[in-house]
Amino acid sequence: MAGTQTKIQGFVHSLDQGRLARVIQVIAAITSILALAAAYLLIQFRGLSSEAGMDQAQVARQLARGEGFSTKNLRILALEQLQKRTGHISVGRFPDTFNAPLNPVLNALTFRVFSGALSKRIGTTDSVYIGDKLVAALSILFFLGAVVVSFFLAKRLFDTLIAAVGTALILIADQFWQFSLSGLPQMLLLFLFSCVLWTLAGVIGAGRTGRPVLLRLALVGFFLGLMALTHPLTLWICAGVGIFLAIHFHGNFVRIILPLVICGAMFSLWIIRDYRVSGTPFGISPYAFLDGVTFSEAGWMRGLQPETQRFNFLGFRKRTLDEFNYQLGSLYVLLGGVGAAPIFFLSLLHRFKRDGSEALKWAVLLMWVSGFIGSVLIGVNRQSLSPNEIHILFGPLMTCYGLEFALVCLKRSQFVGVIFRYILFALFFILTGIPTLLGFFAENLRMQFPPYVPYVIEYFADWTKPNEMIVSDMPWAVAWYADRGSLCLPASLNALAEYYNLETFGAPIAGVYVTPVSRDLSFLSNLGVGEYKELLPLLLPSPKSLENFPLRFVIGIADNKCLFFSDRPRWEENH
Repeated sequence: MAGTQTKIQGFVHSLDQGRLARVIQVIAAITSILALAAAYLLIQFRGLSSEAGMDQAQVARQLARGEGFSTKNLRILALEQLQKRTGHISVGRFPDTFNAPLNPVLNALTFRVFSGALSKRIGTTDSVYIGDKLVAALSILFFLGAVVVSFFLAKRLFDTLIAAVGTALILIADQFWQFSLSGLPQMLLLFLFSCVLWTLAGVIGAGRTGRPVLLRLALVGFFLGLMALTHPLTLWICAGVGIFLAIHFHGNFVRIILPLVICGAMFSLWIIRDYRVSGTPFGISPYAFLDGVTFSEAGWMRGLQPETQRFNFLGFRKRTLDEFNYQLGSLYVLLGGVGAAPIFFLSLLHRFKRDGSEALKWAVLLMWVSGFIGSVLIGVNRQSLSPNEIHILFGPLMTCYGLEFALVCLKRSQFVGVIFRYILFALFFILTGIPTLLGFFAENLRMQFPPYVPYVIEYFADWTKPNEMIVSDMPWAVAWYADRGSLCLPASLNALAEYYNLETFGAPIAGVYVTPVSRDLSFLSNLGVGEYKELLPLLLPSPKSLENFPLRFVIGIADNKCLFFSDRPRWEENH
């Protein structure tokens, strides 16, 4: 009886001290976050929406099968590069020299765990391929991990209130969730960047108290190296870290150079691998730098030789200026669509009381400026969900700085009192949460556009043999959903016919799949002058012009928005 009374008294005491209340609050918060994640994954998710996401997913599947870092998304320039390097082409295990390795490696580990589910066919009633769900689920886990790290960092820099409100704003910001569902590696980058900021805050704090900092600096370099292995564009952020350390440590060479050396050493391992495979340090990835200059990124990779003589410096300058204007003007969206994030730039006018908060503020600014320069030079092609979008990495911490600065301004104004603080927070929540709310009430189409219809694309695996390849304007989707080698559309119809007749790339071509990526009829007037102009007979299509074309049998797909050409009506055969 005495023991029971003691337990009751302990329970009452925990209520008095608020410990149990805090536990209940934490459980409620975790439950709400998991419910929101499940809602996005089960309600809003319509499959991967990104070309780069699908491309990295099919590379991950090759890794999971034990076929090495290989690809079935076959770029003509990469094939020719390998031909010159090795003298032959093995389409079955063609090495990928375009993607950075870390995101595919982590996806591959997930695929290995769920290999049974991944091998199941895509049913006509399945709205989303299980592989897409696995990629999105892993990305969501990294996003939630980044949120946890950001919460404790904000608590360290400011207080629990700012950390809690800032975290909540990030969690209801739709842009972060859309990246999680896209297949892009941005949420992995966000987690790693949050770890960089945490360790950098530790470096600042240790340096001011005289504690050892080399181990913390080594951790900064390690996380920066992982970021570079996820997306080389983040090396620009690494440069910003180097500038900050040079200022902060006043010429202490070892402390300045250590993170940069570790990051460079980790990234150089992949450079060496690409050089051994392709004969060039970065494979074909540098040609992505020319996206939108004369040709699109795919256009530069559709020929046996890159037409570097077509490079136009004036075009590059125009694209850079356009990117500068777009990214600066769209900064609110690019930072994640959080109302408080842009206020960070106003907080630069305020000196924060905590030395760690003040110093890290300038580190964030230098990293963002450096990353902004790299992002403008590489370009995001006016896409808020671009593979090159790195502004969003700064969203969580900039949000916390913006909130703190807004509260400081509120305290110094005539609007004092708790009620005005809650009104301010409510405005931020409304501004940030409206896109999320509208997204759940908007009409939810069954497929992504341009029409990615997984169960239809999977039919190509029935219509073709494993040693045959399919030519397509969306080879990334064919490689991922049909699990077939898919060659990007060549520059001309004559080149395509020659590849078919000579089996130039070591495998027979079984069909050609064209979609609105190349034949968007709403822009029909532009087809005659664009990079697909020499493929017009195929895209329209023109029966008279295709009389001597070896792949002249055709079937319409997705209300004839897409066409599949083959040497015979394979869709009528039983496989």
